[in-house]
Amino acid sequence: MVKSAVRVMEILETVCGHKEGLNQKEISDRLNIPKSSLSSILTDMTNREYLLQDRLTKRFVLGPQVLILAGGYLDNQDVVGQGRPMISCLSRETGESGALAIPVGLEALLVYKEDCIQPIMPSTQIGTRFPLYASAVGKALLAYYSDHEIDQYLQSVPLTPVTRQTVTDRSHLLAELKQIRKIGLAYNRDGYREGITAIAAPVFNHNGRAVASISISVLTASLTPEKENRYETILKQITAQFSKLLGHNPKNHLLI
Repeated sequence: MVKSAVRVMEILETVCGHKEGLNQKEISDRLNIPKSSLSSILTDMTNREYLLQDRLTKRFVLGPQVLILAGGYLDNQDVVGQGRPMISCLSRETGESGALAIPVGLEALLVYKEDCIQPIMPSTQIGTRFPLYASAVGKALLAYYSDHEIDQYLQSVPLTPVTRQTVTDRSHLLAELKQIRKIGLAYNRDGYREGITAIAAPVFNHNGRAVASISISVLTASLTPEKENRYETILKQITAQFSKLLGHNPKNHLLI
């Protein structure tokens, strides 16, 4: 790779790690770039607005052109396309059915799935819409709505039972959503379909918004504590990887 191109990337990466910015000497010292060479590179990067320099402190910070490039990358991310290999990995590692859902209005829409090989496991079709309050994929999304959004949702949607185990008490549901925020996992034990336990985790984008959720569906009778712990670990790893791919910063959740 051309040396000057490497230096540009190193400068961007170094400045990115310092919110207060760095002056020319600090950049030179950290990257071991001669000041004579660095000066012209910084001038070019500033002229093209990849960097901005504070007139008083003389420190360089990232410029708007970096945001434009990042926005172009993030806008081109296809949640479904990016999610397919994640679901395949999940299903392969667990031997269970994996699913990807996105929020659509007041529901969660199933956009991709891979079924397990167990013939006794009932299959759900792509395009199925799940109530947010009565499904693991839905609760994993609803939990990361703002408090105001959750209140609006509960005013708009009656908590009608889907099965005998569906949570229909508002205070119970709110406590469950609070717990999901705390542990990063949503459970739905027989609440949408009798005999099926689903475990789901949210997927976040670069704005900290939960834009999708991924779930594992398991026969309740076969779910041992050991399996549960292993599935939780795998699910968290995969959704964290997916979120990172979408530009997520774990410190940037949109909770109000």
